[in-house]
Amino acid sequence: MIETLILKRVRALLSDPARWTQGEMARNMFGAPTDPAGPNATCWCLMGAIQRETNDDPFLAGSVYQILRTQLQGQSVSDFNDSRATTHADVMALLDKAIESSEST
Repeated sequence: MIETLILKRVRALLSDPARWTQGEMARNMFGAPTDPAGPNATCWCLMGAIQRETNDDPFLAGSVYQILRTQLQGQSVSDFNDSRATTHADVMALLDKAIESSEST
């Protein structure tokens, strides 16, 4: 399933806490907002990482978001990512659960 591959690539991209951000789709090395698919991006939110790894394909990104929303029991991916209560470990755990779920279907 292509969604599983995308989720694994997103997980790899965000595996280093320094490559994850909140409040913007992506940031450059100075912390300024930037295009998630652009060459200056050095860290991404969960949605920005999905956008990057799907090459901004809305159908594929939508499928990946749906897998994550199922794990979040309907909560929006951006609300989860940007919550002050959400940690990098929480994002990694969500991706792990989503990958496991998508591999079993």
